[in-house]
Amino acid sequence: MSAEILVITGDIVKSQQLAEGRLGAAFDALARADAAVGAAQGSDARLSRFRGDGWQMVLSQPTLGFRATVLIRAALRAADRDFATRIALGIGPDTLKGAGDLGGENGPAFVASGQALDGLPARRRSARGNAPAALAVALHLGDAIADGWTETQAALVFEALGSGRKTQAELARGQGITQQTVQQHLEAARFDQISAALSCFER
Repeated sequence: MSAEILVITGDIVKSQQLAEGRLGAAFDALARADAAVGAAQGSDARLSRFRGDGWQMVLSQPTLGFRATVLIRAALRAADRDFATRIALGIGPDTLKGAGDLGGENGPAFVASGQALDGLPARRRSARGNAPAALAVALHLGDAIADGWTETQAALVFEALGSGRKTQAELARGQGITQQTVQQHLEAARFDQISAALSCFER
């Protein structure tokens, strides 16, 4: 029995309204999220861009799916409050043909993720596809929380959940602010609630 992978398919929201330079900046933010996801799972998440504003990542550890979506949203919001993406997940056997760009991949996880994105209602930002039902609840709540983040809050969430998983003291030194200010930002960002949800999927 082959190992399972989780595929995340997305597209940048209102990309037509972004100048080319800003769309490039959005993909730079996705690249930072890709690096953080890769560090968390110990293998490249292989961010691939397609159709101008579309993108995909692949996770070798499906349990990191919710963490990946939070990192993606945090990286985008930290870069620009106007940056947002739709996200759809799909799980299936590892049918990856090789390393590099994901453009030629079409296994079950890719199909499930793509179909979920195509069927995503206009007002929703995420869909679990064929991923576990619990993810649907987490994604919906995560979207609502992330939609209220400031750029500073998003940046702190990203650093706290990223490859270094920095402490509040480390975050404060990096941002040049007090630890109390970091704590206030993370509380406003509902970081404890996000962490509680992550622990349910990653235990």
